[in-house]
Amino acid sequence: MELRVDEGPTVASRDRAVHVAVRIAYDETALRLQAREAGGQWDRVAKVWRPPRDRAKALGLLKRVVEE
Repeated sequence: MELRVDEGPTVASRDRAVHVAVRIAYDETALRLQAREAGGQWDRVAKVWRPPRDRAKALGLLKRVVEE
């Protein structure tokens, strides 16, 4: 009998997206809407948007990422 082990990522780790903190000005309404539609959430304490990293990259927002 042979036991095979799948060493690929688990379903949970594939579904877990890495979010980044992105600074978007209040008057950038269209960009804020895009961040929200991309799955980003507003963090009112840190005053940043938190979209998934891959979607932030697609929107060209990586230059706006802030360190916390």
